[in-house]
Amino acid sequence: VLPDRVGAAVATSEDAVEARLGKGHSISRGGAAPSGYGVTRSNVSVTGTKVTHRTAPTPVFQVKAKLTNTITWQVRTGAGPGGRTHIGSEKDPALTAANYVTAASDLTPDMSDLNGRPPRSAFWARDLTERHEKYHTGDHKTEGRACTDKVQTWLNTKTAAGKTDVDALMAGVPGRWNSYFFTTMSRTTFEERAYGDGAPSYKRRAKAIKKRGDAGKYP
Repeated sequence: VLPDRVGAAVATSEDAVEARLGKGHSISRGGAAPSGYGVTRSNVSVTGTKVTHRTAPTPVFQVKAKLTNTITWQVRTGAGPGGRTHIGSEKDPALTAANYVTAASDLTPDMSDLNGRPPRSAFWARDLTERHEKYHTGDHKTEGRACTDKVQTWLNTKTAAGKTDVDALMAGVPGRWNSYFFTTMSRTTFEERAYGDGAPSYKRRAKAIKKRGDAGKYP
């Protein structure tokens, strides 16, 4: 629900819209559990909307509002998808002489798959998944700000005959922002960036597991 407008007058013709949109964001862990390993979500809200009809030097509807991108990330707290076992380090008690080779393989990043996505056939790493989702929040923040700029540019191409027209334009802002945002964030490059960031950490853990197992240090 949009807040009340202040100082909006009725125009006598189609006047230009001049929008100035502020940018805000918040980042926190929260939201529903993911169907996969982890998920990062964005939700935009429009607050502080103020519309003023200026008649001189040229008629224009001046629109001010703030678009806030609420970013949440979430990772499974129990077993991974399909009951996969979390391995927090090479000393994890779940590791044994019988399974360490599989665990090391599962946590070795596949550089041919999204720039380093590990296989995770039976084992996964919750903490490294958290790192992955936190990396995504940075892209969500950056892209969210860019989408606000796009919405502002779009509004500044519009005209309105009165407050009702401006209200209708502003009511469409969240949907347009979402359209811009999800079109951009659906690109695989964002996953490639996040997996690439985490690949060194996965490699270190996999190598440590293999080294310890090869030395006969697992029961």
